Amino acid sequence: MRRHPDRAHGFALLTALLLVTYITLLAAVRVRQSEWGRQLLLWKADLSKRDLARVNLHWANLEGANLGEANLAGANLVVANLAGATLIRANLAEANLERANLAGANLGGATLVRALLERANLAEADLERANLERTDLGEANLAGANLTDTIYLTQGQVDSAWGNAKTKLPPGLVMPQSWKPANQRLGSDPGHGLK
Repeated sequence: MRRHPDRAHGFALLTALLLVTYITLLAAVRVRQSEWGRQLLLWKADLSKRDLARVNLHWANLEGANLGEANLAGANLVVANLAGATLIRANLAEANLERANLAGANLGGATLVRALLERANLAEADLERANLERTDLGEANLAGANLTDTIYLTQGQVDSAWGNAKTKLPPGLVMPQSWKPANQRLGSDPGHGLK
């Protein structure tokens, strides 16, 4: 039985395409063994609009990755590296980002409802229009972060985090005294009590 030449060509093309896709995935997803265990390497990966709900990305390297509009609800991102990642309009509701590195990440419009960001590094991150309802920011680094127009950010959340004069807060919230240099804190004595 002879195959039609167009079908044989189509089959060969499909096989080649699948092989290229497989090789691309192998190149993009790498696992590194270290003294702390295995680390999933997904730097600069395009995972936009993907359903990654409840996925375990503990200690994954997602530096510079595109996770725009991705569903990461309930995901485990403890100690993950998301520095410079794009998380615009991503769903991170109830995600665990404890001690994660989000320095310089773009979280504009992201949903972080009940997310755990305790001791996370959000230095220079953009959280404009992000929903931070009941988000745990305990000891998170917000130095230089853009929090303008965030939704449901409270003074208590701000007070529990670390920041500096470059941190942009929404109207109605104030920089805690602990963020100010020692010589600018309310009631500080620049003379150190010396007269």
